[in-house]
Amino acid sequence: MGYKKIKKLKGKEREEELTKWINFIENPESEKVEEYMKENKEIKEAKEKSEEMSEDERMQRLAELREKA
Repeated sequence: MGYKKIKKLKGKEREEELTKWINFIENPESEKVEEYMKENKEIKEAKEKSEEMSEDERMQRLAELREKA
């Protein structure tokens, strides 16, 4: 659920969505986040993008190490 969608929510619904995103930010590898991914495509996409970025950073680091060697 994107920012604009969350902003439109009220009360408990809004609090629950914000809690999901906070949990994602704090610990994207948690079981809670795995559950959220099943019901929230935006969290799933954010997790996948995060994993892609981590892999890209790892590959860049490997290339730097090879270059230094």
